[in-house]
Amino acid sequence: GGGLVSTLRDLNIFIRSLFVGELFARKETLRLLLGSFNSFSESGKMNRFASYGLGIQRKVFCNTIFY
Repeated sequence: GGGLVSTLRDLNIFIRSLFVGELFARKETLRLLLGSFNSFSESGKMNRFASYGLGIQRKVFCNTIFY
């Protein structure tokens, strides 16, 4: 797999720029990256424990959303 190497400083700059809207011309792009989509089994049943996104992983812990 293709890994990504970065420093904490670079990652901090990227995340801050991402969330204040400095990376993409269209706000829709960020919304899609942060979105979460349900996954389904081959039988068509929704898997409530697994979802996927288009870039940024989202977790909910104690009713708080983390990215």
